[in-house]
Amino acid sequence: MLGTSVASVSNTPVPGVKITQFATATNVIEGNAATVPKKRRGGGLALFWNASFNCSISNYSQNHIDVEVVDASIAGDFNDILSPNEKKGRNRASWLINGFRSSVLDSVLSDIHMEGHPFTWFKSLGTARAVEERLDRALATENWHLLFPNAILENLSAPASDHYPIMLVREPDSRCRRSHSIFKFENAWLVDPECSNFVQQHWSSYGVQVITQNLNSCASDLSLWSKTHFHNIRSEVDNCRKKLDRVRSQVDSNNINLFNALRKRMSFLLVQEDTFWRQRAKTHWLRDGDLNTKFYHALATARRKVNKITSLLDTSDNLITNNIELCEAPRDYFVDIFQRQNSVTEPVIDLIDCSISMDDNAMLRSPFVIDEFREAIFSMKSDKCPGLDGFSPGFFQHFCSR
Repeated sequence: MLGTSVASVSNTPVPGVKITQFATATNVIEGNAATVPKKRRGGGLALFWNASFNCSISNYSQNHIDVEVVDASIAGDFNDILSPNEKKGRNRASWLINGFRSSVLDSVLSDIHMEGHPFTWFKSLGTARAVEERLDRALATENWHLLFPNAILENLSAPASDHYPIMLVREPDSRCRRSHSIFKFENAWLVDPECSNFVQQHWSSYGVQVITQNLNSCASDLSLWSKTHFHNIRSEVDNCRKKLDRVRSQVDSNNINLFNALRKRMSFLLVQEDTFWRQRAKTHWLRDGDLNTKFYHALATARRKVNKITSLLDTSDNLITNNIELCEAPRDYFVDIFQRQNSVTEPVIDLIDCSISMDDNAMLRSPFVIDEFREAIFSMKSDKCPGLDGFSPGFFQHFCSR
C-alpha cells in the first residue's frame, strides 16, 4: 500500500477483526477500513484508506462497496474492456463493452494512457484458443489529469501470473520540448466574428500570389491576432464567471445591461472553449452543440500522452531516450532515405505490367478544378489534423463557403 490512498481486496476469507488489525499494522489507522464478511466459502470484501484521504462509504452489499471520492485515480482489474480493439481472440459481446464504457463516462472518468504491451491478461497463449485482453487499467477524474498531466501507466512483465502488473507513474522523466512554436489554426477562432472579417480583409491585401504564399502570410497575421483575441480562454472564462457572480446578486435597472452583456459573453466563451478542446480530442462521433468541454479536455490529455515519443530505436537497433538524440534520430532517418540514390530503375520498371489505360492516365494528369478541391475539403472532418501549412480542414470549409 506504499503511496496508495485507497486499496481494496476481494474474495478475502479474513474475518473483519483481522482486517482491522491489518489496517493498524500497515499504518492505516483503525476505523479507516470497511469490510463485507464472506458467506460460507465465497465472497468477502475489504477496503482500506489513509487517514488523510477524503472519502465516504455510500452503501455496500455482498458484491460491492460504493465509495464517494473526489479528484482521484482508480487502478486495478476491471474485468472488462472499453473497445473491441482491447481484446485479441474471441470477440466480446458489444453490450458488455457498451455497458462498461457508459459506466466510465457516467462516472466522469477517462483512461490514463498505458505504455508497453497493449494487453494485461492472457489465456492459452501459443494455442488456437489464445486470448489477450486489457482488463487492467487506470482511470482518473479531470482534476487529477490536471494535477498530473504527464502521468503514464506502465505495463510490466510478470513471471507467473496471467495478469501483467501495471504501475502508475505520476511524474515520468521529462522529454524534449519544441524550441519554438509552430502555427496551427484553431477552429475556436471561427466562433469570434472578428476572425472572419480579419482574414478576409488581410487576404485581399496579399494580391495575386501563389496560394502557399498567401497562406504563409495569413498564418503570420493570425498568429499576431490570436495573441490579443485568444490569449488564455480558460482564464477569460474564469474572469467572466467571477464578474457575473458579483453582478447577479444585485441586478437592477442600473446594471441590467451589464448583466445581460456578461451572460452573452459567458455563453460565447464557453462555446469557444468547447470548440478548442473538441479539436484536440479528435472525437468526431459527438455532434456539434454538446458542451462536453470536460470530456474533450480529458480525451485531449490522454491523446497527447499517446502522441508523446519517449523512446526510439536507431538504425543499429539501439534504444535511445536522450532528449537530443530523440530529436536527431528521426531527422537523420528521413535525410538518409530521401537523398538521391545512384541506381538503375529501368530493369525494375520494365517488369511491371501496365495497369492504367491511356484515358485513365490523361484524367489523372489533368489539372484539378475548384469543384474537386471543394469535394475533397468538405468530405473531411473539420477537426482533422492540419497540413504542413498549419491550417485545419475547418479553415478551408469556413472560407470556401463564402
